[in-house]
Amino acid sequence: MTNIQLIKVFLASPGDVAREGEIVRETLGAINRTLGEKEGIQFALVNWKTDSFPEYGNDAQALLNEQIADMSQYDLFIGIMWNRFGTPTPRAESGTEEEFNRAVESLEKNAKPEIMFYFNRAPCSFTSAEEAEQKTRVLRFREKVQERGLPHDYDGAENFRKDFRNHIETWLVKKSPRKLEPPRIEVESKPVQAAGQPEKETILQTLSDSGMWVLIKNGFYLASEVSELGDNKVSLKLPVNSADEDAAFRSLQPNNFGRVDPIPFAHQNTGAIARVDEAKRTSVNGKSFWELLLSLEENDSGYLSEMSLNGVSADQIAELRARFILLNERPAPPRKQSRPFNLNDGMLDIFVSGLNTRVKVEGSVLPDLWRNVNKDVNAFLPLARLWSVFHLVTSNTCQYILELTLGPIADEKVHVKFRGQRYKQYVNVDPYIINFEGDCDLTTK
Repeated sequence: MTNIQLIKVFLASPGDVAREGEIVRETLGAINRTLGEKEGIQFALVNWKTDSFPEYGNDAQALLNEQIADMSQYDLFIGIMWNRFGTPTPRAESGTEEEFNRAVESLEKNAKPEIMFYFNRAPCSFTSAEEAEQKTRVLRFREKVQERGLPHDYDGAENFRKDFRNHIETWLVKKSPRKLEPPRIEVESKPVQAAGQPEKETILQTLSDSGMWVLIKNGFYLASEVSELGDNKVSLKLPVNSADEDAAFRSLQPNNFGRVDPIPFAHQNTGAIARVDEAKRTSVNGKSFWELLLSLEENDSGYLSEMSLNGVSADQIAELRARFILLNERPAPPRKQSRPFNLNDGMLDIFVSGLNTRVKVEGSVLPDLWRNVNKDVNAFLPLARLWSVFHLVTSNTCQYILELTLGPIADEKVHVKFRGQRYKQYVNVDPYIINFEGDCDLTTK
């Protein structure tokens, strides 16, 4: 029987951030159904709305303290506030503040729970002096939290979803790195035949940020730290989750002559062919990690990679390439060509695949990855986004990714929304923006 590591989380939040509370529950539930089932990690979320019961004999917060607010039993305390501070208790200015104070006291005595506190800074309007006073108390409380901690500000519930997912993934690396081994595929992987009729997905997500996942060489890993240092340098800190990963990182070390092979790299909206300048392994208190320093190669956006033909501009060809990568749309001329040149299908394929690029485009990378992660939606989305970022940038399709949102997935089709900025060719002309959305059929070969 597999041992389950139970991670207990306490959520403290007033009523005006109910949506954020639901996002916390949804995010932890998604992790439970994916990485949790695979790696034996299960989050248990507790808060007064769902886990208290009616009782009589003391003030309400004191009863809640006895029922669910023994903070020494929790691994993580999550606090969220916006405009409402809450109702005073005999021991604090609000129930949320009292729960926070109990968490701090337990952290000092028992080294748990760890504390994450979030403040919504989305615009708001007040219709009474009491509402304005509540907001003032929230701001004063934030100052209190900041005296000894690092609160996080966010803009609205959907922004909170992205930020919280990134933070909880990073926290998991710190908390239990040995239990996090992400799915892996080979760079030049071949399609895997799916067995049986696929079932309709029941877990639907939309993802516009891959968080702390990174693509390095032929694997996907969850980094604990990524820093862009300028001059096309990137440093990575990668926990060692398994012997296989340790060997993979060790193989990246430069040889005795300082030579290293170029490797694929992607993180968030950055994709590049990279070389490993330094690779250092460190072990502290029984936990090991690798620190890598990468040099990212610049793409050649010169004449051959920005060539047009017979009225079809380089920007139009790049847009066809982007649609090929993300939607698996076979390239077709944007309009009928005129003599003396006929941009036939064969010639168009050559231009769309890339004339002078390090990475050639032969179709969408998404269906292969969908099969390689066994149709696991929550594993697929961050990794598919990274793999797409790598191809979009290294194929000279765009210089900057302004938006790349994947999801939801329904009937094995993933919805894609993309905006990418092309290379600026002329000083007095704004760079071309590729902008489209559509669905990619993940069952195609």
